[in-house]
This record gives sequence, C-alpha cells and structure tokens, in this order.
Amino acid sequence: MENWPELSLKQLKAALDDLEETIHNSEKRRQELEEFLADARNFKDIKGSEQTAQEFSELNDRIKLLYETWEKVSYHLNASGGD
Repeated sequence: MENWPELSLKQLKAALDDLEETIHNSEKRRQELEEFLADARNFKDIKGSEQTAQEFSELNDRIKLLYETWEKVSYHLNASGGD
C-alpha cells in the first residue's frame, strides 16, 4: 500500500500495529531458522537444509521491506499528528 498520506490516523495506527505484529512474527521465524542452520546435524538432509536456507534468505528480504514500510507509515503517522 502506497497511499499512506490518504489514510486517517486510525487507519495509520492500525497499519502500524499490523506491521509491528508481522515484523515480530517474521523475526521470531528468522530466529528459529538461524538456530536450525547453526546446527551442523541438520545439514545431513541436504534438500531440507537448502530449502531452509532459501526460506531464511527470503525472510531476510521480507523483513527489510517490512521495516521500510514501517518507516513510511511511522513518518505519515507523525506528519498527521499521531503519536
């Protein structure tokens, strides 16, 4: 969504809350994947470890985009007089 300036304060706050929950859940999943990838025993299953590494990479990209979106929403919320 790129129409942040058009949203009401209530909508911006709701979007920010949703983003924060999504970021939290994504970071939690990334931590799980890091722990899996840090354990050499998990590399016995090459296909499984490759899939996990791919998921980890994609999740890192997604988290980056989520933070960029969070910054935009926060900016528009503050510019609109929200907290």
